Amino acid sequence: MRLASVVVRFTKDAAVAAQINQLSDNGCVDLSGKTSITEAIDLLASADAVISNDSGLMHVAAALNKKLIALYGSSDPRFTPR
Repeated sequence: MRLASVVVRFTKDAAVAAQINQLSDNGCVDLSGKTSITEAIDLLASADAVISNDSGLMHVAAALNKKLIALYGSSDPRFTPR
């Protein structure tokens, strides 16, 4: 069974989304900067599970009672422990 993967990120994160897609052998649908917040929430509502960074959409997925893997960490390398 092949799972559909969708990447929903902000336009400014398009390079990261492209890298995720490349690492998954182009197995993702990249919707970076192409969805409104309402559309992103609709996508989450139809998902079986969500993998997300610590973001507003992560909290939406939790509120929708989705199976959720949340990734936490510094978004600024200057504040990342070595």
